[in-house]
Amino acid sequence: MATGFFPVRLSQRVGNLLGGDWITITGLTVSENDQIICKFGENAVQGAFVDKDSVVCVSPPSSIEATVEFIIHVVKEHGNISGGARYQYSKL
Repeated sequence: MATGFFPVRLSQRVGNLLGGDWITITGLTVSENDQIICKFGENAVQGAFVDKDSVVCVSPPSSIEATVEFIIHVVKEHGNISGGARYQYSKL
């Protein structure tokens, strides 16, 4: 089982300050039994399995316009994988 940190692709890199944007993440291989956590800066949300190549996370709200580090953690039965990208909160 591969472990480590990998670059991921986000379906959108800019979202509303109010949150609620459905972000599709690709670039990691996942399974239905994996635990998926998405972090937008310091705010963590539960991710949802879509298929072996994609996950969906709903962006949480942010109090300020800022670019934050997006991190996805996937806890697998035999190891963990993570990935990252940048995500920008904006007044859309």
